[in-house]
Amino acid sequence: MSIFVVKHVDKPHIRQPICKLVRDNKCIIDDFFDEIKADNNLKGELFKVWAIIEDVANGLLIPPNKYKSVGNDAYEVKTKHLRVYHCRKDGLIILVSGGKKTTQDVDIKRAKKIIKEYLQSK
Repeated sequence: MSIFVVKHVDKPHIRQPICKLVRDNKCIIDDFFDEIKADNNLKGELFKVWAIIEDVANGLLIPPNKYKSVGNDAYEVKTKHLRVYHCRKDGLIILVSGGKKTTQDVDIKRAKKIIKEYLQSK
């Protein structure tokens, strides 16, 4: 069984805390962010992803083409090419994993699996 840790993200002026899920000492979302930062073509979209996540954390209404539930306690933040998946637990927004539009179906299944495993471990 995996060991999960929730690591807080330092974001000032946020109503609902944002965290990253660490599984077995590995932060999947950080790996995704690092991959995107290395790809200069998509680097700018990370700012858009974070802006949407912060709006969600502040309780703002987000259009369904930018943010929606994908079922099984999983939510998707969308930009033109990027997707970030998270869950909510104990008042926290917990970032789990990310992907690109071209691999969206596989990425959603993976995120749901990780979230299910995490929630069952609690």
